[in-house]
Amino acid sequence: MKITKKYHWFRVLIFLPFYLFFLNSCSSNVSPQSAGVLFNPDFGARAMNTTIKGAEAGSGLSAMFAIVAQHVGEQVFGLSRPLSSPLSGESTPLSCSDGGTMTVTGFDASVTDFNFQMVFSNCRENGIQIDGLASATGTSSIRDATGGVLDLELRLGNDSNELSIQNFQTVNRRRYGHLKSLFGSQLRLRFQTRSDAIDRFILNVSGEGVFDDFSEKVEVTFIDFKTETVIETTEVINTTLTPNTSQTTTNTNSVFSGVMRQSNRSNIVGAGVRLSVLSYRNLNATSVIVTSKTGETITGETKTLSYQGGFTLHSSSRDCVIQGDFSIETLAPLQYIDGASCPSSGQLSLNTVSGPVDLLVNADKSLSITAAGGQTAFSNCEDFFALCAFENFQNGFLSKAGLPGTLARGNSQFITLTWVDTPSALQASDMDLHVGYYLDPSPESGASANALVSWHSGGGDDCGAARAPSLFNGVQAILDIDDCSGRGPEHVTIKGLPAGYYVVAVNSFDLKSVGSTTVSVNIEIGKKVFTFPERLFLLSDKDNTNANAWYRVTDLECFSEGECRFLAPNLALKVHDNPSLF
Repeated sequence: MKITKKYHWFRVLIFLPFYLFFLNSCSSNVSPQSAGVLFNPDFGARAMNTTIKGAEAGSGLSAMFAIVAQHVGEQVFGLSRPLSSPLSGESTPLSCSDGGTMTVTGFDASVTDFNFQMVFSNCRENGIQIDGLASATGTSSIRDATGGVLDLELRLGNDSNELSIQNFQTVNRRRYGHLKSLFGSQLRLRFQTRSDAIDRFILNVSGEGVFDDFSEKVEVTFIDFKTETVIETTEVINTTLTPNTSQTTTNTNSVFSGVMRQSNRSNIVGAGVRLSVLSYRNLNATSVIVTSKTGETITGETKTLSYQGGFTLHSSSRDCVIQGDFSIETLAPLQYIDGASCPSSGQLSLNTVSGPVDLLVNADKSLSITAAGGQTAFSNCEDFFALCAFENFQNGFLSKAGLPGTLARGNSQFITLTWVDTPSALQASDMDLHVGYYLDPSPESGASANALVSWHSGGGDDCGAARAPSLFNGVQAILDIDDCSGRGPEHVTIKGLPAGYYVVAVNSFDLKSVGSTTVSVNIEIGKKVFTFPERLFLLSDKDNTNANAWYRVTDLECFSEGECRFLAPNLALKVHDNPSLF
């Protein structure tokens, strides 16, 4: 349900006296417009944590939008290819960098003013997947290598068809290993660039979007939001090795201004709504990603983040109570390795009218916060980032192997299935994710599951059909993404983790025209992503009984609400609606 502007301001007015009381009771010489009172390291830690998330909020969403806009500019307008073949009304599929296509209709490269449409299908670019409709209007003076200007207004989605952006996390060095969020867009982007400097562009954003990480939906409103970005990419390929090895360095520098307002709605009943308003004042964010590949497989990835500049933050979170003017500076870049959620090194400084707050990542990856002469230590970044409930759109997850006996704690479960076909150029197979649930945490061998989530459940046999949730001891469980022809993802959301026994399995339903496919399954519980061995399928059986077309990924025993452990699959259990399976 959309929150009106009136309701936004009503929330602010409710909490404003609480803000003023907190600020004035701590120090009489600090005004409500300041960064708050940082007279102890605990409050300083909350301020630093919220500031980092605030800085990354604009960076994360802007990166997704920039990928869309830049891809349109490069592919459609020929900024990276000859302009001698105008599309002129043809429906022309254009390849995306990591697979999938964008089909363009109504574009004519010979005219100055343009109006055309794009349809994205499994279009993967730099860790996101784009699906749906977009349209563009604007002008272009780009004609040849002598240069020119492109001024493009993109409308992402329309009144009846939203554009969907799926945001992935690198897991086990796979860039598209785990689906961590969706972004449904009905936004307008104004994109400007030059043909002689295609990696320099200006992005203006207005409108609203919905960010969904399956546990919480965040409605985002942009007001005069602007990003000026420079992207520099270099690639070094070693052709003497078989397969070839390569290293790609992507350096992105963005300066943000304007306002981004987020309203967080938790899926947990009674959690309420949180409002945050971020006003950026030339905040500079620099990201450097170095990716190593052997053939098409990512073999290593490092990311460094640096910040400099200021912004104002107002938050209605009772847990955080942070507001005011902030200035942030990176003394040493935050470095992340292989897509990890926690940095391995780095140092930041937050400057406020009440004094500095310093964040240091120690050699053992623990964190320490120094403020007002005191220090607070955190053994890991998870505890640090749990201080304030604030969405940064960039949160990674701690990943670990889901070995038998591994404990898992949380209040929800999210399961992602992805796959890669051979040959990968086809990407046509149909893999299916199945999750069975037993009320008994120690079910007897041969017993059938009490509930099931798969394409069979919830109504509708058509691919992608809307399905009603199944009930796992009163908790909703649903196959919310069903992919029948592509590379996934398929995704199951379980909005709770009741006691009982879970079985996770994959069926090679239809290989279609491909020779084989390799599937990967990850399970997110409590902001941890548990990984499992990949499985190569050489045949498919359309839900029949051939054991070689099934992969029993793992079993999960929850002996009490939210307290669980992974187990080796018990192959004697029957979890499908057809008891002959499994």
